[in-house]
Amino acid sequence: DRFSWFMDLDQVRQEALVNMCFNLGFTRLLMFKNMLAALAEGKYKLAAVEALDSRWAKQVGQRAKDIAHMLEFGEYQ
Repeated sequence: DRFSWFMDLDQVRQEALVNMCFNLGFTRLLMFKNMLAALAEGKYKLAAVEALDSRWAKQVGQRAKDIAHMLEFGEYQ
């Protein structure tokens, strides 16, 4: 499955992805190919960098920074 690795993520990282999906919609979330690939490989710092390297991050500001922190560290800011 495309997201079989999702259940292997801790709850905070799962919530970060759900938050992004709620904000972007599933179709747009799928455009974050590099971020999703990094998460699937457990490369959390890279996933956070990829999330912030987007038009979405510039548009939502602090929300993106909070989500990137959740992705990188598996904790709430």
